[in-house]
Amino acid sequence: MNEEYLEILVSDVFEEKPVDIEEFVNYYLGLKGQVFPKLMDLLIKVWHEGEYFLVVLDGGIGWGKSTFAKINLLYLFYNAIILKSPQRFLGFVEGTELPILLVGESQKQAKHTLFNDVKTIMQNSPYFAEKIKSREILMYEAKDGGEVRHVGKNVVIVPRGIDDTGILGLNLIGVVMEEVNFWSVLVNSKLGRNYDTARETFDKLHRRFVSRYGNFEIRQLPFIPKFFVVSSNHKEKDLTSQLAKEYGGSPNFLYLHMRSWDTHPYGWHAEETFRVCIGNRQQLPRIIDSEESCRGCKIALGRTFKNCGHKIEEVPADYRVDFERDIVRSVRDYLGYPQYASSPFIADRERVFNCIDEVLSHPWEDEEVVPYVSIVQEVQRWKIPLPAKIKVINPQAKRFIHVDLGLRRDACGIAMGHVEEFVTVERIDEEGNSYSETLPVVRIDLMVRIVPPEEGEIEISEVRNVLYYLQSRGFNIHTISFDGFQSADSIQILKRRFPEVELLSVDRNTQPYEFLRSAIYEGRIRYYHYKPFISELLELEFDDVKGKVDHPPGGSKDVADAVAGVVYHCMIKSKASFPSRIERGYPHVGESPWWERLREL
Repeated sequence: MNEEYLEILVSDVFEEKPVDIEEFVNYYLGLKGQVFPKLMDLLIKVWHEGEYFLVVLDGGIGWGKSTFAKINLLYLFYNAIILKSPQRFLGFVEGTELPILLVGESQKQAKHTLFNDVKTIMQNSPYFAEKIKSREILMYEAKDGGEVRHVGKNVVIVPRGIDDTGILGLNLIGVVMEEVNFWSVLVNSKLGRNYDTARETFDKLHRRFVSRYGNFEIRQLPFIPKFFVVSSNHKEKDLTSQLAKEYGGSPNFLYLHMRSWDTHPYGWHAEETFRVCIGNRQQLPRIIDSEESCRGCKIALGRTFKNCGHKIEEVPADYRVDFERDIVRSVRDYLGYPQYASSPFIADRERVFNCIDEVLSHPWEDEEVVPYVSIVQEVQRWKIPLPAKIKVINPQAKRFIHVDLGLRRDACGIAMGHVEEFVTVERIDEEGNSYSETLPVVRIDLMVRIVPPEEGEIEISEVRNVLYYLQSRGFNIHTISFDGFQSADSIQILKRRFPEVELLSVDRNTQPYEFLRSAIYEGRIRYYHYKPFISELLELEFDDVKGKVDHPPGGSKDVADAVAGVVYHCMIKSKASFPSRIERGYPHVGESPWWERLREL
């Protein structure tokens, strides 16, 4: 903004001459010497080196995202309240309330993550403290909310949660969405199936923002209203990553992705660095000390970090201990690259892909099956499509089925498999003694994720119809298991037609997942490439506190649960599945070993 134009604006538009962001931070907020120089450079970039409406901040922890957002918010508030009439110059009716919105997944989160700190900065700021003292600015406190209001200009800072539908009707001049990459994805709710709260909230607020200011010639505005999206990275397809791809290249969009140390002053960290390969879907991250460290890497077989073309980061040496202790979390938390699981239950991702048999195929037309409406005698039913393309292979082999029903408006996972053959696996115990086990090779005949229709739910009777259909196609179904007590009626009904029907919880008992992981690592399972199943496997985490295998927030494991149940039955109910040489140390007192109990089956 040139000086001549600024003088015209001051006389006609502003009550006082606006200061730049650096002077505002140092003297108006009283933070001189407290903001990293590199962070100040980014603030200058946002306000004085571009015409940005949308600013997205992500990356590692500790680079100053929250501080950056608070300062920007206060500078936006400052620019609005020094206007003679912010409503008139921003295109609103005189007296209209102009909110700057702090949005959290809940109003309580919005208040505690940003709003309380904003109030504290204002109370300690030379500029705002004087206006608070004169009651030109009022601060209102509420249990889960509150507001900061400039009385004369009717400009207000307010925290709100996404459940507050009133935010969509506000005449916003600024928005800050905080920690959006950690917001929930509702698998099935009244809002819809797989409702991504962060994405949906952003889209609604951003559309309103653009509809209000998109028709203005930016240079005619006394300042540019801004929409900030702020978060550390968390998982694949984070909202901030989505926005970077969608809006990249737009002149009104700024994306700032910083590693934890990028804004820190020179001398804060060791000058020495070490290399880290960030990995990908098949390959875990790894520390690269030499070309030898690249041996066995699945990203670019036969190549090293010097010519593989994959992302390699230089990391200050003082972070090395953390990377050695937990490289997956460190790549996510310090480098800002989302990972598929923070504590992966299946660490060797390549083995998941090695078990895919390209000859096998999904027996349904659609990847995810959605029930369709069928009217029978004027009664509406939600029918589940049948796996018409399924091939009957090894028809005499006993089939094992596990059904993960979940709640009525949740997705349902079904899997069926059988033992194809037995193999001998050599083992070495803790004392160095070798022994062998004869274990089954499991073939998964089918697996599917059934999702409820938007205006209906999965009918359990229709799940039973799928099982009846499989039996009618000639499969020798031996065992069917369900995961919850809501299945009690189905168990009683199915017992009339199938030899064994029972309950099996893969949440309360980790053994099914341990069997599945062992089968994957040892190449004793074959399945077709089914994207929902592969994605669930890669995202599985082991929760040390709960002692269970779980999915990350917003994830699922419906199909993985079903397949784990099938593998469990193949292990437990196949009589050949016991060690050929029994080592000491088993069993627990008063309990016969599991392989002896198998002989009784």
